[in-house]
Amino acid sequence: MKTISNANESILSILKKFIKKDGCTRWLHYCVLTPVEDGVLIFNTLTRELIHLLQEEYEHYLELDYLKERWFVVPEETKEKEYADFVRLVLRTREKKSKEITAYTIFPTTDCNARCFYCFELGRSRIPMSNETAIKVAQYIENHCGNKKVNISWFGGEPLFNVGAIEIICSELCRKGIQFISKMVSNGYLFDDEIIRKAVNEWNLKGVQITLDGTEKVYNKTKAFIYRDSNPYQIVIANIGRLLDAGISVSIRLNMDLYNAEDLLALVQELAQHFCGKKNL
Repeated sequence: MKTISNANESILSILKKFIKKDGCTRWLHYCVLTPVEDGVLIFNTLTRELIHLLQEEYEHYLELDYLKERWFVVPEETKEKEYADFVRLVLRTREKKSKEITAYTIFPTTDCNARCFYCFELGRSRIPMSNETAIKVAQYIENHCGNKKVNISWFGGEPLFNVGAIEIICSELCRKGIQFISKMVSNGYLFDDEIIRKAVNEWNLKGVQITLDGTEKVYNKTKAFIYRDSNPYQIVIANIGRLLDAGISVSIRLNMDLYNAEDLLALVQELAQHFCGKKNL
């Protein structure tokens, strides 16, 4: 048996008083079991622990005390929803309420330059943030951050489709003496050298999450950018390199559907060739 991801010990400490080693007959309903070549992966969504059992261990799982102590296996009569509700209640009471708000997710626009068929915002209004609203956003942050350092997440739409709002908010925060850092969820298409310079020097941008749906042909078809005379895949790959060279961390999110799984494996190989050795990827 191997622990791949540790449990939330705070949750385990709450559940400890309810542990019953005797009479365990089944898996906790909150466990997700996935067969792999050399055994079974088991993820406990209640405690957040991920373990790997060899096939022989899996076949005799009721004999493993570890699984009983860590809430993987339980007695048949266990009412796990009641325990889960109790855990949530205790965790809420432990939370220290703060009057200051130091984390903000800001939508500079709900518009986007891509037309992904799976977008959860399909059918929503495409509205850019006005300059007046951008100033009010900065004022709101000043009124609620308690002079503490602020973390901003730029989201959209495509945040870079309204760079003006980002610039206003950042310049206003700097003028007010409010310290902040930011990160962004972006498709990566619009990062040119000038925007990256601003991102580093004015937006304090530390990280960007960029979604790739496959290799060039698959990606370009899926993203369906509004630009007709360009190769979006090559542009985004080049921009990822620019961001990395500028010291901005890039998290690449692979979006998998029923049809592109094998293509994503090829994409991983391409990314390894492009960015091998880049520590901030």
